[in-house]
Amino acid sequence: MDSFGEALRDPIDLGRAALRLGLVEDAELDLSAWEAQLDTLGAAAAERIPSEADLREKLRALTGYLFAELGLLGNEQDYYDPRNSYIHKVLERGLGIPISLSVVTIEIGRRAGLRLHGIGFPAHFLVGAGQNSGGELEVFVDPFHQGRLLDREGCEELLRRFTGGAIPFNAELLAPISAPAILTRMLRNLKGTHLRRGELDLALLDVDRLILLDAGPGERRDRGLIQLARRVYPDAVSDLEAYLATEPSDAPLIEGRLEEARRGLERMG
Repeated sequence: MDSFGEALRDPIDLGRAALRLGLVEDAELDLSAWEAQLDTLGAAAAERIPSEADLREKLRALTGYLFAELGLLGNEQDYYDPRNSYIHKVLERGLGIPISLSVVTIEIGRRAGLRLHGIGFPAHFLVGAGQNSGGELEVFVDPFHQGRLLDREGCEELLRRFTGGAIPFNAELLAPISAPAILTRMLRNLKGTHLRRGELDLALLDVDRLILLDAGPGERRDRGLIQLARRVYPDAVSDLEAYLATEPSDAPLIEGRLEEARRGLERMG
């Protein structure tokens, strides 16, 4: 089991596991040093958060530290740069995408004594805090836009802006998601980025980690297709056969790719 797999032991430490995604491109990454950096930043944030303040004031103090003082910023100029998804690079460069900036906010906030949650909002990851009498989160942070605070109406407006009204708003969209679900979304972002860049070896590592997370049978399909593109025919055949055994809706298409992999395997003798 690699270092990422070890980080998935129950209970999962989100920060520790997310940092290990950087091992895909930097096998020599000093994980202990970056975990210590999160601890240092968390302690600094705690000094800036008034202990007697209400939740919104505490969140403003946290976001003021992260986005005004440290200068963390959403990378709108080069959104699909893979470095935007690696927590150590986000801290190093000060640039990220919604989900990586959210993980940084959650982890530094946790170390500063705040209980924060990842919100798998469509098209735009958020952070949630505080609960009403019904157990629903009431305050939301948009780390990609300098940590601005949102209420439910603000989230609804955000959804309209990002989806053009194609996705109707409902309260379930603001429910917290688990650490495995956050890591799955991060890895799928990375997989898409690496595939767009033609970096098949890196995409393969992303899929391997998604399979460790039990992210669904589609990951076996994607790994088989990546192995087919890499001309690693035995592994392509194995993964595509395993995927087809789940009787997926795209079976006719994948059966054709499986035959292609089998022909490649035959040519190998």
